[in-house]
Amino acid sequence: MVYALLVRSNNAAADRALVDALPDLDSGFQDVALDTLIQRNRPAGLARVVAAYPDWTNSLRQRVVARAEVLSAGLRLAVDSDSADTRLAAVEIIQRGNCAKCAYLLANALTRPCPKTRRAAGQAIEQLVTDFLDRSSQPERATAAELASQRRALAGAVRQAMNCWSAHRRTEVVRAAMWLAEDLEDVILARVAQPRLKLSRVFEESLRGRLDPHMAAYAVRALQVPELRGPVAAWIGNCMDDVTMVAVLDNLWLAGDVEVYRALSSIRRLAWLENGIGPLLDLTGSRAESAAILVGSSGLPNEAKVGLLESMARSGPAGLARAAVWQLVANRTREASETLREIARHASGDASRLAGRELKRRERAGLLSADLVPPSGANPAPVELNTFDAYWAAFDRLDEARQTQVGLRLRDQRHDFDRLLRQKLASADAADRSLGVRLVRRLGLYAAFDTLLFALAYDADARVRSAVVRALGHMDNPTSRRILSTALHDPDARVQANAIEALDGLEASQYQSVVRDKLASPNGRVRANAVKMLLKLELHEAVDALLNMLQGAARSDRLSALWVIECLRLESLTDRLVDLAQNDLDPQVRRRAMQVARTVGVEIAPAAAPAIEEAVP
Repeated sequence: MVYALLVRSNNAAADRALVDALPDLDSGFQDVALDTLIQRNRPAGLARVVAAYPDWTNSLRQRVVARAEVLSAGLRLAVDSDSADTRLAAVEIIQRGNCAKCAYLLANALTRPCPKTRRAAGQAIEQLVTDFLDRSSQPERATAAELASQRRALAGAVRQAMNCWSAHRRTEVVRAAMWLAEDLEDVILARVAQPRLKLSRVFEESLRGRLDPHMAAYAVRALQVPELRGPVAAWIGNCMDDVTMVAVLDNLWLAGDVEVYRALSSIRRLAWLENGIGPLLDLTGSRAESAAILVGSSGLPNEAKVGLLESMARSGPAGLARAAVWQLVANRTREASETLREIARHASGDASRLAGRELKRRERAGLLSADLVPPSGANPAPVELNTFDAYWAAFDRLDEARQTQVGLRLRDQRHDFDRLLRQKLASADAADRSLGVRLVRRLGLYAAFDTLLFALAYDADARVRSAVVRALGHMDNPTSRRILSTALHDPDARVQANAIEALDGLEASQYQSVVRDKLASPNGRVRANAVKMLLKLELHEAVDALLNMLQGAARSDRLSALWVIECLRLESLTDRLVDLAQNDLDPQVRRRAMQVARTVGVEIAPAAAPAIEEAVP
């Protein structure tokens, strides 16, 4: 009777009494009491439900969670409460209730001066977006209209959270924004454009190591931003997961934007296709066109790029073949012209006809003899390589002799060469900085760019540091030696290995005690370089380390040890070479031991392969 009276009494005091009585009611009366409070929709009464939530039983809490959306008035008050427990209860109800409609309240909670509240709110936003993406991949769980409504609500909440980033700095919000990049591209670009927020590093860390197709929309859009381009291009280039790469292709319609299209050249590897075009053979329609665009506009060496396009044109389905030929049409190099001839002769259907028409057009226009990048061995310095930009774009496609010859000629002819190179070395794109350092090293411009090189030795990107350390091996001065000694402790193994090699070249024996520590490095290349340097200094620890590597269980250890023997021509280890060449279980090690033996001046008769060879990968 008392409970019935409270239900009928429509006032604040009755609301408070109902909330207090809820834990003692039977389950049926609990539902009636909650629905009564919701129907009255008094924010204070609903906020009391949220505040009492942590002290209730699991079953009663579940009843509250199931009504999360209709508790929004109380949740709003609870998020603004002075009590941390009440705020955390509100966040938990929204997250457990999967309440996209109330997600904006989580953005409000992110601004509270309470680390626990901000952490819980950030994690809740990430979880809501994760659950939404899971539902989106299973359309039977929700209608298209429901999914669209939920996406709008979540995108709005994440947008609000990104706009107050400096108040919370929760990386979960950044990941949620990346997953919803189709809706939030503008706010992502705007936030990254504010250097004081230092968001580009957060985006990089959030992307690293994640083979997540939901990140593809972000990755393609981020290519247009210099601060984000390097990590994103590496993520796309190193990805070998079919589902993720197909998601990238689905977003490559954005290559219609000239900024995105140009930025595709920063992708200098396509691990997905390094074993051939097998992953492309089932692609049709826009995905096939996007695959051809990705290959054709990438920064792969021209020979590799043209080879992939030829395979697509000759072996792929009709749509893929046509798209590949169109990319060859846009490629003005001699390799592309020769490939078009092969396609015209041997392919079939539209691909062959299109290749033939393009060859006739090139012949009429005189383009078949005026290619930008002739094949290796052709006359150097084609007339088209008469600007810094043309030389920069072609640098990785030239052999070393032509890299040096064309670069030095241009530097003599173009007064702005050094200025443009400085701009590249100061670029926000790590790939540009790395290429700039390699160009300095190839042309021997150490004195002109020493200050920039010293600064780049502490670059955030390991590729840049690695390139700089190699260059410093040609600059023997106190500053370069100090930087190289510091690089021996770099977190990246490549940088450490290059630092040892540079110090070895400078005959910097005073660093032998530091290099000696590298004999215990887990990285084979670091150990091999340390052994090589210390053997020259006649340290007995280096001999022991080399012998241990020759007997190592890992193939890479034995191969690295063979490299040391070859470099130093260690005839004293002939017996070890014979043993490896004839008895090692790995055929690659046996072949390499035979080669090194010939270099050292020892002829070894090949032995029959061990019976266990079939089991060696």
